Amino acid sequence: MTTTLTDILGSEMPPGPQGPQGAQGNTGPQGPQGAQGVAGPQGPQGAQGSAGPTGPSGPSGPQGPTFNLTVQEVYASNNAVGNTVTNVSRIQFDLDSSFNAVDQTSGTVRILTGTTFKYWEVDDVLKLTAIGLDTINFKSGNNVVIEANAQSIPQSIRFSVPNVDLKVAKSGDTLTGNLNTTNLVAVTDNTFSIGDSTHRYKKIHVGESGFQIGSANIYFDGHLHSTAPFASNVSYIGPSVTLANTVSTTSDSEVIIDSFPAADYITVKYVIQAKSVEGIHSTELFCMHDGMTVHTTEYAVLITNYTLGVFSVVIESGTCKLKFFPDNPDNNLITIRFLRQALSS
Repeated sequence: MTTTLTDILGSEMPPGPQGPQGAQGNTGPQGPQGAQGVAGPQGPQGAQGSAGPTGPSGPSGPQGPTFNLTVQEVYASNNAVGNTVTNVSRIQFDLDSSFNAVDQTSGTVRILTGTTFKYWEVDDVLKLTAIGLDTINFKSGNNVVIEANAQSIPQSIRFSVPNVDLKVAKSGDTLTGNLNTTNLVAVTDNTFSIGDSTHRYKKIHVGESGFQIGSANIYFDGHLHSTAPFASNVSYIGPSVTLANTVSTTSDSEVIIDSFPAADYITVKYVIQAKSVEGIHSTELFCMHDGMTVHTTEYAVLITNYTLGVFSVVIESGTCKLKFFPDNPDNNLITIRFLRQALSS
């Protein structure tokens, strides 16, 4: 037989009724204070109050004293005072004139006006000093004319010299002389040159009386004349043209001795002289062309030893050319002088 706990303790009885509530106990001590809360947002600013009334004006200060200036002209050379003007309250300066204000201390200011010219130099020896409003007096001298025009804009002054003789002489590198009447006359022979090989005159205008060069006189009366023969390298121009020239060569190949535009001349005659150590070769060459073909004939050929070459005339690119084909195997110097007479087209 099995024995249980219930058999030992017995069965559990139901609970009895609840007893009455006991009296409330005393209040316990206060707990610690909690943390402070966050401040709320600031309210809007109130409207600005009205401005207070303006205070009364202070009393006016006393009027300062009145000053009147005295203006004087002072001469810088001796500090002499002149042209005094008193009771001046305003000073005006002409801006069209130059001036400079200089502090003289003690309340004094000196106004310096500028001059138009500082010096007038005469022949680099005499100096005329311009001070203030100096008057410059121009005086005409011997053979000098001064013309002034106060009515022109701008006003003008002109210096001129009438037609005079200028006689000049050379002393070292300085030309000296004096004015006379109407011509340019040297006081000694071979005085000086007009221009030089680098700086030359473009054109000299000469009347019918012409030039005299040495003993030869060259003049024009409708035709050009000379009392002496012309040398080489000179061209005479008219209905016919004559040209003289000299050419040298040591070549053994073709040499062009002369050339001219085919349109300028149709009929041409050459007188030619060739000379070298081998002898003299002279000839005349007459030619004519039609613009395309040259027709030539050679005559009066003179040779002392043997021919120095062959002459011919051709047209190339509209140019007539006198060519020389030398027979010169030793490359000797051959000097060729020729005279060309041509008739204008």
